[in-house]
Order: sequence, then C-alpha cells, then structure tokens
Amino acid sequence: MKQITIIGLFAFFTLTFLSDNAIAKERKNEKKVVLSVNMDCHACVEKIEGNIPYEKGVKDLNVSLENKTCEVTYRVDKTSPGALIKAFKKIGYSAEVKKSENEHPVVKPDTSHNGHIHQ
Repeated sequence: MKQITIIGLFAFFTLTFLSDNAIAKERKNEKKVVLSVNMDCHACVEKIEGNIPYEKGVKDLNVSLENKTCEVTYRVDKTSPGALIKAFKKIGYSAEVKKSENEHPVVKPDTSHNGHIHQ
C-alpha cells in the first residue's frame, strides 16, 4: 500500500512538472501586439471580437473602443502582425501597429526659434 501511494505521488508530481513545462514553452512562442484600428462603435467591437479570435494563431484579444486599439496575443509560429493587419482588412477595418507611449518622434531643433523646440 505504501509503494502504491509513493508511486502515485511520484506520477502526480511528474505530470505536474511536465504540464508546467509545456505551458511555459507555449507562452515562449507567444507575443502581444497592440494595433490601432479605425473602429467607432460597439458594432465594430462586436464584429472584431466575433472574427479576429478565429484567425490562425490568435490566442487572446482585448478590444478597447475608447482607445481604438486591439491587443492581440498570438503564436509567432502561426501568424504575424502583418497577417493580423490583413485579417482586419478582410473584415473591413484598417489596422496598424501602435507605437508605444514611450516612443517619441525625433524632433530636430528649429534654429529659427532660438534653440527651443515646439512639439
């Protein structure tokens, strides 16, 4: 009886370890991209939520009508941002990869303003 319990516990921990590794490996193949999308109403959100999650490689989708963005988690071995943009176009929307909030355009000083920059 003691051996069966030990073997059962060993099998349980082995399976738990293997499944955790499989999950970690799957997450390694995933990336997130934020796309700016030309949506303007709740019907747009519903159309996007009803179509984009079924595109090959899409794992998760978060749509923000307020920000006009879609955050897509996808498998890098199955799709790409370019393919996702095409998927949006296929359902009637234009999409582009959103630049991060920390990215600022390079602004060259305008010497006609005594060295200060207008942004």
